[in-house]
Amino acid sequence: MKQLKNNFKYEWLLLIRNKFLAIPILINFVIWAYVIYGKFQFGAGITVENQFYQYFIFILLFNLFIVGILAVYIVNRDRNSKFEQLAMTYQVRNWQWLTSKWLIVQIYGLVITFFTVIIQVIWFFTASMNATEVLKQSIYTFVQMGGALFIIVSFGFLCAVLIPNIFSYLAIPVLIIVSVFLPFDNTGMSLEYDNPRFHLLTPFDFMFVETPYEGIWGIERVFDDTLIHQVAVYVIAILIFAFMLFIFKRNRRSKGEKQVLLALLAITMAVAFFISFIRFTDYNQAFNQYVETGNYYLETFLLDYEGKSEEEYYDYIYQYYDEMQDDEPYDFSIETSDLDVLLKEGHQLEATNQLTIKNNGKEATNEVFLTLNHQLEVTECSSERELSCLIDGDFITLQLTEPIQPNEEFEMKLTYGGKILQYFDEGNGESAFIDKQRVFLPKSAGWYPLIGKRALFQVMEDEQLYVKFRMRNTRQVEDFPTQFNVSLQSAGVEVPLRMSIPKAENGNFTGKTKHGLELIGGNMVEQEVAGIRVISHPQLQERLPEIINKYHQAWTGLREWFDLDLMPEAIFVLPSNQYYDQINHTENLYLLNEDMVYGEALENHVANAVYRQVLQSGIPHPNTFRDGGSTDEVDFYDRTILNELFEWSIYYQMKQESFTKYKPEGNWEKEYDQKMEIIKEMEKQGDEYLLAFTRYLYDASNELTNRSEFNIEKLAESFEKEMKK
Repeated sequence: MKQLKNNFKYEWLLLIRNKFLAIPILINFVIWAYVIYGKFQFGAGITVENQFYQYFIFILLFNLFIVGILAVYIVNRDRNSKFEQLAMTYQVRNWQWLTSKWLIVQIYGLVITFFTVIIQVIWFFTASMNATEVLKQSIYTFVQMGGALFIIVSFGFLCAVLIPNIFSYLAIPVLIIVSVFLPFDNTGMSLEYDNPRFHLLTPFDFMFVETPYEGIWGIERVFDDTLIHQVAVYVIAILIFAFMLFIFKRNRRSKGEKQVLLALLAITMAVAFFISFIRFTDYNQAFNQYVETGNYYLETFLLDYEGKSEEEYYDYIYQYYDEMQDDEPYDFSIETSDLDVLLKEGHQLEATNQLTIKNNGKEATNEVFLTLNHQLEVTECSSERELSCLIDGDFITLQLTEPIQPNEEFEMKLTYGGKILQYFDEGNGESAFIDKQRVFLPKSAGWYPLIGKRALFQVMEDEQLYVKFRMRNTRQVEDFPTQFNVSLQSAGVEVPLRMSIPKAENGNFTGKTKHGLELIGGNMVEQEVAGIRVISHPQLQERLPEIINKYHQAWTGLREWFDLDLMPEAIFVLPSNQYYDQINHTENLYLLNEDMVYGEALENHVANAVYRQVLQSGIPHPNTFRDGGSTDEVDFYDRTILNELFEWSIYYQMKQESFTKYKPEGNWEKEYDQKMEIIKEMEKQGDEYLLAFTRYLYDASNELTNRSEFNIEKLAESFEKEMKK
């Protein structure tokens, strides 16, 4: 140990004398200063956690490169100067010589890690975060960054020993690029040739690295599993270093040193295998469940469209997948639903549901259908009316002995329970879960009985992915409203709970809605803006009123001009990975992506989002308005112009901008420009005149049975004739 101590002092002296090593730390400081400055430039629209983790990965990659190159340099330096040959003639052992260098580089990596964590702690305390939250965020950053630098140092030493020339420096950037970018496309999804399980082999745990921060669910989703993954990384780093010692100048290796190294290799290999197996098992379970769910709904989906041509099949799927509500009209309704729910840790729930079901059709029938997630086991299905319950997957068929007549109601009781845990993106994230610090049960999870037969997932074949399909939760709306009375209890769930219906008293919620029930628990607050309930992360409170008011203006304008009432009663502001593949909006609820809550181009974003809401609302409306959506060149420009007019009418309500100013510049065809001249002439008569024409076009488009007959020039002519009457 004395020799190791002497070597370490020598390396330490060289380290602190090297002024160039201060440059990476200075670059880190400048980048973080810029990031923090950018946060204040954007305002309070994004949280400090979100901003920090958006840049953390890129800064970490930079530091990986620097520290990895330094590790290679430390080994090559003495070898190239021939000092290593001289040192090898003294009584210094292999492990003493290399371990002192390895420790010095590790200390340099630790300095950068501590520097980052200190900045994070100071910055995070400027937000409304308690000490426990800040501590967990700091531990997460420390183990992620520390583990990545720890293992890259070992790789650097191994590369320098295996490649005793200048090419050893190239090994580090190649290693970083291959390990980080090769398995993925630019959206983070695995490609056809890439098994998603390989993602666990990267320096980061890709299952979490894309979104280590999750808004109202905080760091809780990633914290424990990240610690397990990073412990494996630390152990593997020691294993690599031990292997490097084992192959370094074997002729100088003593018998005792060899035995110690073999023992170290065996121990670290066993520990690394054991911990990696735990982490792999976790992800493999999520991946397998995702595949199982996809296959379950894929078979159902294909059967529904059997007989269509392949071209029609994909046209329909893309249209349905992107724009349409997953609404299937049904004559029956749930008039009242009294729901008692007990939430437990481990994604468990128990529920008792008293239902009043009504026949709104014109014919009597013996069968009524309900939808309930097949993961939940029904233990009681009863009614004073004589009936039997047949359960097949997600569907419950109530077979009544006496037919239920039109406008007749009957009551029944369902008791059920089980585990609700669903995944998206090949198992990379959960789309429905119940845990100690986070709860998310969207309606589409089917965690309570829905009327009719409803598909809980939409699956689309995708040959580009390893699993050959994509999957999302469905966007469901009801034909009739339901009066919900919900009593919530929890065992082990420690976060406040909110629902899409208002809270009446402790643990009870009540409201009448066609949308249904969404249940969310996490680090969140509720505020009222423009008469709308807004549930969000606490740090967004300051910024949200401005944004919600913009939406309110847009929705008000739509109601006044086009009789489109899209104003929700509640808005949930969710992280992007939960917003993705979830419902955007329904009658009472609007889901807002918190990543889009920026201070710049707000009006453009709101106009675009509200226009998509129009397209997805199920309102009769040409569904090929989007650029490239039409396959008919004759009406392509007409539809594009109506698209722009409609978006402008939303934008106008917020900014009072002229259409000509709003219209984006582009390299359009001559035919398009000629049609636009008509619009410009109308605009000269005032915005109100152009708004009236937009409404005229909108009504005309809805009345057409053959949408290819939509012609702006003819409609403009008829509109102006009517205006002159």
